[in-house]
Amino acid sequence: MYLNFWPAVYVDDVLFGHHDIAELKRIRDQLIGLLNRGGFELRKWVLGIGWNPRLDVFQVAVSVSESVLFTKRAILSTIARLFDPLGWVVPATISTKIILQQLWRSKVGWDDPIPETIACRWNSIYGNLSQLNQVRLNRWAALELDSERADLHGFSDASNVAYAAAVYLRVVSRSGDVKVTLLAAKSRVAPVNSLTVPRLELCAAVLLSRLMEFVRDALEIDRSSCICWTDTIIVLAWLDCHPSHWKTFVANRVAEIRSRLPDVDWRYVPTAENPADCASQGLLGSELLSHSLWWHGPPWLRSSANSWPQVDRQLPATSLLETKPHCGVDYAGPILVRSSPGRGHASRKAYVALFICLATRAVHLELVSDYSSPTFLHAFSRFCSRRGLPSSVYSDNGTTFVGADCELTAAYRTAIRNTDFQNSIAQDNVA
Repeated sequence: MYLNFWPAVYVDDVLFGHHDIAELKRIRDQLIGLLNRGGFELRKWVLGIGWNPRLDVFQVAVSVSESVLFTKRAILSTIARLFDPLGWVVPATISTKIILQQLWRSKVGWDDPIPETIACRWNSIYGNLSQLNQVRLNRWAALELDSERADLHGFSDASNVAYAAAVYLRVVSRSGDVKVTLLAAKSRVAPVNSLTVPRLELCAAVLLSRLMEFVRDALEIDRSSCICWTDTIIVLAWLDCHPSHWKTFVANRVAEIRSRLPDVDWRYVPTAENPADCASQGLLGSELLSHSLWWHGPPWLRSSANSWPQVDRQLPATSLLETKPHCGVDYAGPILVRSSPGRGHASRKAYVALFICLATRAVHLELVSDYSSPTFLHAFSRFCSRRGLPSSVYSDNGTTFVGADCELTAAYRTAIRNTDFQNSIAQDNVA
């Protein structure tokens, strides 16, 4: 019994299933007989949520009175009657909790009239709660023993008033058909002590990690088949680094996420395609009924992975714009060189002139025989012939470069009087 039923036992309740009806009945009979021997009689069903066996669908049951009471006590009573253990209708129920938090902030008494602005909002929300009775969710998620692939996709999002997470099962059949089903969702009202939206988004990611771990363990889905999505680049950057890089608030939550989901891939999803946005912003019951993004996830989940959102690394603006050719120059060495191979040819000292592009860090090397200014000018001439004329050249105050600067300046002043030279440098944009 321990091996078969222990993971499915919660206090005095047992919940289990099987892919084969005949095998399921056999297990049921064994369980009843085994418990009867110990004096434990199974007496009731514990599903807890509405199930239509004829259509094989789950349905939400919401009982609300026709008269609306505008007090904090009545609102809390209504919230307590909304039984939604797997969070299928949290986009509608989170709005009621946000209303209650606003009442706590306004310090309204239990039976005092609520402010008019909140009363109008509550009247609209309450009038649509009965629409949730029309919610139908397929019990079977198309997960079979011979399915081609089964992936879990989790989405998280936050707003100024709430944050939420939702988990979907994506199943690819042998025939290539793809079905996406909402499995579970969670939502939380934002703390009374306000946090920045990026920190709330991180709280949503923590909520998703807990929910994803729970669902993955329940379904025994392989860890490599789990993908988490968020619409905040900041959260992805936090998760990319070790927790020690961040301050306490961020570090603690990043550490928890990485410990719960060490091998899960975190990716970016645009806000408009993030189903968790429905639960962080809130929807009316009538809006939720036909909200395809919430019930089936973004449309691209039903396509191949090539069509899923991709985030290209943003390059610095300086890497995308054309820059003027500025370079630096310096000497390396000395090194020993030979003019030709073989014996009888003595080695002699030489140096290497390094020309470094200040934009791309590209390096050009020229061999020079000594430290003299004329030798450097020859090397500089070869560099310009091969790479082009730079806009400026930077160096230290070495005697070679100072002397070369003086010679170039003197030669320029002499040659500038020549008309042909003027035309030549004008074509090269030399001023």
